[in-house]
Amino acid sequence: MDIVIIGAGRLGIGLAISLSNEEHNITVIDYNATRVEMLVDKYDIQGISGSATHIDVLRQAQVPEADLVIATTHSDENNILVCLMAKKLGASYTIARVRNPEYNAQFEFMRNELGISLMINPDFTAALEIGRIIQFPEANNIETFANGNIDMAEYKITQNSNLCGNSIGSIS
Repeated sequence: MDIVIIGAGRLGIGLAISLSNEEHNITVIDYNATRVEMLVDKYDIQGISGSATHIDVLRQAQVPEADLVIATTHSDENNILVCLMAKKLGASYTIARVRNPEYNAQFEFMRNELGISLMINPDFTAALEIGRIIQFPEANNIETFANGNIDMAEYKITQNSNLCGNSIGSIS
């Protein structure tokens, strides 16, 4: 898969390394030429120094042929703009990291009307996960289904447990 990552901060570098290890073709775009050069020298990654808000930089990174563009810069607005530009250039899928909670209510509009495939607010996602852990403190694992309407929790039941030997229907 051809993936372009915008931003060589902690998240961008981590994604680039992880996806490169999975043998995807990775191109990283960042202002910081030193970071880009380090990634190119150390990993099997292509890199471009410059602003991803410039159309010529996106074309140089072959965004029109990209399967996925992930925008991870510290600027929500730049991430949204880059994803819009990438989609218009022909990228198949786009993901924008958006931290400002004011954008949460607009995620669906931006996905449906503007074509951004996925917008992720890592702080909001972490808060939801913490809430789930608090709700099921002894669960080994929790999976959510039906757009967050159903939670399935995994518990280890020992022989001494009050739940041992009972049917699921009899457990309140």
